[in-house]
Order: sequence, then C-alpha cells, then structure tokens
Amino acid sequence: MGILNPFTVRLRNLSVEFESLAHAQKAFHDFYETYNKKRILKCLLNKAPEEFLKEWENDKLTVVYHVKTKKQKFFFTEKQNMKPVLLLC
Repeated sequence: MGILNPFTVRLRNLSVEFESLAHAQKAFHDFYETYNKKRILKCLLNKAPEEFLKEWENDKLTVVYHVKTKKQKFFFTEKQNMKPVLLLC
C-alpha cells in the first residue's frame, strides 16, 4: 500500500456527485488552486506551498536540521546561496 497524501485522503472523504466531466475538472482545479496557492501553513513560514517553493528555489531560505530532535526549521536568509546548517547538540 502506498503513502496517502492529504489530497488523496480528502478526496476519499468527499461524497460529491459531479454533474459532468467539466464540473469534476473545475472542482479538482479549484481544490488544487486552494491547496497549493492559498492555503497558508505555519510550518512553511506562514506561506502557501507554491510561494514557499519559489522562495526556496530563489535561495531566499535556508534550513537548520537538529539531529537530536530530528526536526528541521526554515529561515529567511539575508545572504544568497547559504548552505544548510546541521546542529549536532
């Protein structure tokens, strides 16, 4: 069995009857837009996933990984091309 992402879980919990293929396509498009472009997440520095990804790709973020707690945190960087930081304590 594969890993279920939140999209699949929410899709399974829906009990929607679509009027047509066009209606279903619009519903999925709207859900995708909301899920990736409008949904603000605290773990992504209060950004929507798509906005966070753009910041990451433009080297405006860096990540700190704490080995002991196995957690990572993201930070805005002031300098370009900062490398990830590994905390061993």
